[in-house]
Amino acid sequence: MRAIISTSGQRSLADSESESSTYKSAEDARSISSEIDIQIEESTEEPSLFDDEHHQTDFVLVYKPSSEKDSGPHRNIRQIFEANLEDEGLELEHVHQCSVGVNFVKIHAPWEVLTRYAEILKMKMPIKEVPEFQLSRGNEKKLKGGISGVCHSISHLFASKTSKRQQFTTEYRRAREYLYDVPEKKEDFFNPAQRAQIVDFILKRKRFSNNTNESYAFGITKLIKDRVSEAAFPLHEGECHSSDDKAPRKWLLNNWASFSTIFKKQPLDDIKEYFGVKIGLYFAWLGFYTCMLIPASAVGVLCFIYGFFTLVGDAHSKDVCENHNDVILCPRCDIKGCKYEQLGQTCTFVKITHLFDNGAAVFFAVFMSLWAVIFMELWKRYSSKITHHWDATNFDTLEEHPRPEYLAKLSTVKKKKVNFITGVNEPCVSFWKRRVPCTIFSWSVVLLLIYRRIATFLTELEIHRTQSDYENSLTLKMYMLKFVNYYSSVFYIAFFKGRFVGYPGHYNSLFGYRQEECGTGGCLFELSLQLAIIVAGKQFINAVVEMGVPWLLRVYKKWSVHKRVSVLMKTMHPLSGRVTTT
Repeated sequence: MRAIISTSGQRSLADSESESSTYKSAEDARSISSEIDIQIEESTEEPSLFDDEHHQTDFVLVYKPSSEKDSGPHRNIRQIFEANLEDEGLELEHVHQCSVGVNFVKIHAPWEVLTRYAEILKMKMPIKEVPEFQLSRGNEKKLKGGISGVCHSISHLFASKTSKRQQFTTEYRRAREYLYDVPEKKEDFFNPAQRAQIVDFILKRKRFSNNTNESYAFGITKLIKDRVSEAAFPLHEGECHSSDDKAPRKWLLNNWASFSTIFKKQPLDDIKEYFGVKIGLYFAWLGFYTCMLIPASAVGVLCFIYGFFTLVGDAHSKDVCENHNDVILCPRCDIKGCKYEQLGQTCTFVKITHLFDNGAAVFFAVFMSLWAVIFMELWKRYSSKITHHWDATNFDTLEEHPRPEYLAKLSTVKKKKVNFITGVNEPCVSFWKRRVPCTIFSWSVVLLLIYRRIATFLTELEIHRTQSDYENSLTLKMYMLKFVNYYSSVFYIAFFKGRFVGYPGHYNSLFGYRQEECGTGGCLFELSLQLAIIVAGKQFINAVVEMGVPWLLRVYKKWSVHKRVSVLMKTMHPLSGRVTTT
């Protein structure tokens, strides 16, 4: 049997729960996702169920045997969990990789499971089109002319290729399957992202204990946290170097993730089909934001050039560098030994400050204020167009399924309240005794600089019912956290530093120390330097960490796998050619 496990960057799940909860930690997720195209051959007489044309691997579970025969409590837990998955209708296949030291459980969702959960999750699936409507859609392009046609032609130059045909969609209903555009091969009706979403939904809700008193004995997230399993992830579709140019992974690599398409529009429909709606919207925003930065950067460069050409006639620079360069300044400290400085020593900093702080800076500030407003309004229009195009405008949070962690916490709640929609008497979390104190506590800690793990823990305390509420709360906390971390120094330099210093002979002090003051040229140079570090420096570091570290891990894992395989091959029986394992 030949098992190909391709995990070069985890496939994101469309409208699925937070990806960070699938892995035991972000570091482990990055480590596992950086392992690419690992191909291991292992001798076995049993054929692989999922290597045929009628079955595909929708999800992979990874675990390490606790002993030679994998006996112990971990094995019992996995057996119960896998038995519950099979009772739900999923098909499992175990792949034992002795050379790698881990075992894989390949999961396949058959048609009955896909259709059942597609109806539960209210998935939007494509419906059949009327032939007359198809003809009218084909004639739309012939009606374009004049200025509209010219604009369409110019836009076509930057348009990217697409391999997807846009269709109308509606919520899936098994009783009305005749309305949907089901292909001859039913396996292709659900795209890989939708299949992975369904399996992920099941994995995070199935129990791994027969003891009903254990409220939190469910979900692959708990198994990974307890080290019963090592990881859980969907696979990429196809190989990067596949001979089939229409393979989704290779197609996106050639028509999207390539420098040759840098001036082309992104194939958002294909990105959405492959990664899901959330990731598709993210790249839509990223592309729109990048395009909107072009006029802002152009105006900024023009203002910088204006400051460069007006530097020769700047009166402030002349006063510091020529007219009063020998003026003696007071020391910047009160202790003995502080040296006096000449005003001319700050000439270079004054000239650099003029490049950013000149007459055009006022115009640039007004322009950026208008740019921010226009950006928000245009993004609202653009995002509405995309969500309508993807038929994602009718999402209702009231119809979203509760998080399994929320249901587990409700099992211990005694207070109940009648649901005005269903009329059922349901458990209810106390607003004043639980929600308000936890919310106040979490936001108080967030404002005092905490990190991601603490933000996740605090969000769990708030007991959010749906995954959307949970992600919105966590996103807002992370935004506030990074905003304070990144821009607190900028606000300090811009509005507080050097404002309350005093004057020679009467300096203001705090706890016996003089307050920090700006240089002779002002604080703007320091402010510009700080912004450059935040905008450019941290982005560069993040890019290195996000792309360099996975690449290094991929090289290391390839080397370690090949080393293990070479060692394993040395133990092969010289006559039979089979691998002998102990």
